[in-house]
Amino acid sequence: ATGRELNHDDKVTFLKLLEMQRNGLLMYTSCGWFFDNLCGIEAVQVMMYAARAMQLCHEIQSWNLEPEFKGMLQNAPTDTRHFTNGREVYEAYVEPARIDLHRVGAHFALSSVFEESAEEKTDIYCYSASIEDFERVEAGVQILTTSRTKIHSNITLEEYAVDSAVLYLGDHHLFASVQGRMTDEQFKRNRQDLSKAFRKGDSNEVMRLMNTAFSGKNYSLTHLFKDQQRQILNDLLESTWEEIESSFRHIYEHNYAIMQMIRNMNMPLPKALSAPAEFILNQDICAAIQADEIDLHRLRDLADEAEQLSLSLDKERLSFEGSRKIDRLTSQWRDNPDVLDLLATIEKGLEILRMLTPEMDLQHAQNVFFTVARGKYPEMRRKAEAADEKAARWVEHFGHLAQRLGLAIP
Repeated sequence: ATGRELNHDDKVTFLKLLEMQRNGLLMYTSCGWFFDNLCGIEAVQVMMYAARAMQLCHEIQSWNLEPEFKGMLQNAPTDTRHFTNGREVYEAYVEPARIDLHRVGAHFALSSVFEESAEEKTDIYCYSASIEDFERVEAGVQILTTSRTKIHSNITLEEYAVDSAVLYLGDHHLFASVQGRMTDEQFKRNRQDLSKAFRKGDSNEVMRLMNTAFSGKNYSLTHLFKDQQRQILNDLLESTWEEIESSFRHIYEHNYAIMQMIRNMNMPLPKALSAPAEFILNQDICAAIQADEIDLHRLRDLADEAEQLSLSLDKERLSFEGSRKIDRLTSQWRDNPDVLDLLATIEKGLEILRMLTPEMDLQHAQNVFFTVARGKYPEMRRKAEAADEKAARWVEHFGHLAQRLGLAIP
């Protein structure tokens, strides 16, 4: 045998080359040549593959292909008024999404502020972070964290050690400074200076020290990965949503009679009344669907109410929640197919849900139905033919469920 065993750095380079090749191949998928709209998600995704391939090429060989690539995109016109050419699309959608291990370190640092205790190791997508040192200081709603973290790529096996400081001032005011590993003495001194300024309540001094002590890049809430951004923003807006729901519910309940009168006169509801009503009914319907024990009478009343007032429902959300509920119920039924009440709940629930949102993903429910039809149904049909009243009702509901699912009993 020839050759030699690769050391860690060689393995990282080798895997980066393979990853560059993989993204180079992905650039030529049909998403790239089938669609001619440069602003579409297909073309943007292909440009993201290209950006990753060029990023790896630059890391391995210090060969920056991006200026030439962007020059080519500049000659590609778009068919939308928002962007003139492909270069603008690339700079708007692709460049902000580009990630390196430094950016991953910033994500973990920013995320740690919203967690009660930092885990020693955390995974997200194809990266993992090992926290080597972490300190959290709180003063009211304000939080200061300092940490030392080692970032690891599960694809290329590359590792990068970062030191960070994060200041949270409440609401969406979140700031982080991240740089490569500094000396232990320097980090300890910077942590002490930051903590001292923070405990004095001098936020301006904390931010000044973050900029000078951590000479790397600065990050904010916008630099978190999208899923984490949404989660944090939802948490921050929780009290706001509660206030909005309370206000809308007050408008809806105190004007319900006049809304009914307006609809009985075949007049459209004013937007100022229909918008709160739609919001509240969507919330109540989703809550009814998500309940552990689904209240079919309550769900039907809400559906009738929406129809009487001619309100527009969030069909996409209701379809998602309804499909999940039916999936859970049919999974329970698959394990206990002879439970009549469960079968009746699925059949009646599906009837109401199809009134609210005709487009539902029922593949799982259809598969369960087919399994039960091949297994339990023949037995229940024989019992029904033998004058078993409970079995007869089971067979009746089973037939109705077949209709709701758009299936024929095999």
